[in-house]
Amino acid sequence: MVTLFHGDNTTQSRQAFVSALGEAQRKGEVLRLEAKALSLRILEEALGTQALFFGNKTVIIEELFSLPKSKAKDEYIKQIAQVAHVDVLLWESKQLSPAQLKNFVQAKVLGFKLNPVVFAWLDSLFPGNLAYAVKLLQAAVERESAEMCFAMLARQIRLLLSVKDGVIPKLAPFSVAKLQKQARVFTLEQLLHAHTALVDIDRQQKTSATHLSLHAQLDLLMAELLDQATS
Repeated sequence: MVTLFHGDNTTQSRQAFVSALGEAQRKGEVLRLEAKALSLRILEEALGTQALFFGNKTVIIEELFSLPKSKAKDEYIKQIAQVAHVDVLLWESKQLSPAQLKNFVQAKVLGFKLNPVVFAWLDSLFPGNLAYAVKLLQAAVERESAEMCFAMLARQIRLLLSVKDGVIPKLAPFSVAKLQKQARVFTLEQLLHAHTALVDIDRQQKTSATHLSLHAQLDLLMAELLDQATS
């Protein structure tokens, strides 16, 4: 049986995947394949053999859908979707589209989505919009967590830096357009400063070097970033 974990809520999807992996390890043999080093021969050998010893066999592949588009990738997906005699656990760090999932009609597909308010908060980070951004962050923390909001802000800053550098992220066109619009209101120096600040916040939280909560530190960083952007 194939079990596929995906979604933009990578914390929850990863927790579910690790739990399933632990269960597989207790039941029998686990074989981990690296997506980037995959070949049809390697995959066929992994899917075509039973466990060496008594028990179940589980094949693990992460980020298969992140491989570049190719005929080989399409064949990997086809082969995996058809497997029946071994268990396969697939994990993706992104939300897969219906087109990407079309081959897995017989699989157990587990999707983990972030609350939309998280994306609304990230989209609200524009100069002059601090009060609304703070309100949305509060809602996002309540519905997800401060840790998830921190991770998503770090991702947003990395994406904005990429766009600023002329790199087009592999996202939907409307998402790229929103990022390009947002990137224009910040200088490269402001985004680099925000990135450095996030690294410092992460260190302080992990080493208990601050009395402030993670939520409070995110509020302060937003105030600084949006105030800088208006100057």
